[in-house]
Amino acid sequence: MIVKKMIKEIVLFIVILLIVMMWLYASSSKYFDLAGFKRDMHKQPFPTLLSDILIIILPPIEITTALMVAWQKTRRIGLVVTEVLMAAFTIYIIAIMFNFFPRVPCSCGGIIKSFRWEEHLIFNLFFVAIGIIGLLLNKAPENNNIQKLKIENDYKSISRAKSG
Repeated sequence: MIVKKMIKEIVLFIVILLIVMMWLYASSSKYFDLAGFKRDMHKQPFPTLLSDILIIILPPIEITTALMVAWQKTRRIGLVVTEVLMAAFTIYIIAIMFNFFPRVPCSCGGIIKSFRWEEHLIFNLFFVAIGIIGLLLNKAPENNNIQKLKIENDYKSISRAKSG
């Protein structure tokens, strides 16, 4: 049982590490080539206003998500945000692959920018999969404060009922 728990903790650690590194890499590559990121975002098949909003909010959302995944208290919500974002990006890639848009420039940064759409899809599906693994492994501890409080209140209620 101890070995099984250790394996789960190691796998969770690796999942967290990979997701945090992915988000930090994605956001930093956008900041390091901000002019290129802006140019590529304005080539997307979105209205200009949406592109302008995404340019402003996307890198901070990626950084915030990385921090949420890294911090134990916000890890679960960070993993959920990861799943939502990666699912949205994956749906967009699938739409591109099915020629839903007239033009499809990539606004990714760094090495990811050189991926073909099939490679983008595999990359995204990999992170969707490990995000799900992270959510499954990142369960609240059985002896957390809420559980302790519930048990104490139940015990007090039972004690009162017996003595009353």
